[in-house]
Amino acid sequence: MNNIFVDLSTLKEDEIKMACYGIKMFHHKKKNLSIVICGNKENMLTISSLPGVEIIDTSKKEENKDINSLLSDYFKNHPDIEDSFSFVSFDKKNKVISLADKHFFKKKISPLIVAFYPNAYTGKMTLIGDLGYLQYPSKEDYLSYKNTMKMISKLIKDTEEPEVKLLVPSKLVVSPLMKDVSKAFEEDKNYKGIIGTSELLKADCDVLIGDPSIIQATISGIDQGVSIYDEYLSHGMNTSFQYKFGGFFVKKLMQSFSSSIDKKLTSGGMLLLGYQYNVVMIRNDTTSNGVKACLDLAYLANDKKLASSI
Repeated sequence: MNNIFVDLSTLKEDEIKMACYGIKMFHHKKKNLSIVICGNKENMLTISSLPGVEIIDTSKKEENKDINSLLSDYFKNHPDIEDSFSFVSFDKKNKVISLADKHFFKKKISPLIVAFYPNAYTGKMTLIGDLGYLQYPSKEDYLSYKNTMKMISKLIKDTEEPEVKLLVPSKLVVSPLMKDVSKAFEEDKNYKGIIGTSELLKADCDVLIGDPSIIQATISGIDQGVSIYDEYLSHGMNTSFQYKFGGFFVKKLMQSFSSSIDKKLTSGGMLLLGYQYNVVMIRNDTTSNGVKACLDLAYLANDKKLASSI
């Protein structure tokens, strides 16, 4: 049985309804599925009659149905559950990690967060990650990380020989450590060399490895840059009619860019690995298709027994 526990308790009414559309699309034609969904039941009428779906109403605060107690009850009622279980949450990353630390046995000292994102020019899905929160990874850490990331790509994407690239800051001198890492990677026949951060969206590889701060800064920088520009544009549009008239079209373009780039990087869900169960984190502003993609990832991670393989 493929078991998935979905927490919608932190979402607003319109966000829950959007998530339910995604759940309904995900549920279509799925077999051997048991899915528990927590949230305001009044906003989940579209999925209340789906087979294999149990809804736990968290809107009645007098019953003290918080997610901690609900997870505890779930595992008490499912003592024989094995590694075919995923916890899916829209909550903030630190809260999800705290829940996982409390309810799921930790297999790794530092959990690993990974995500797939589509290359803008090829559509190929590339796996990135944060290297398990290691602030100053060594060459050996990078080698171990490369092997782990290749294994995840093989399991999730059925890629026999995942191609790997190493990400470094564009227009800066490559550090001695990165040179040593790249040289060590060359022993892997599927290592395709170094690329700069400016090439992130056209990496065209299965696995992209780099300093965790560089990868995170590059991704968040895209959204931050768009947000600052959008704020500047909005301020300018209030100063004159001419600016407002022309800025309206540019603003639409920038909003479209923000949607197509930033959300694509994370809307497919982020996997939190290092526990005996799979954990999938979803943006609360993702689309129904994004929710479906995240649940597909949770289902596939269960099917491939990803958590027990790490």
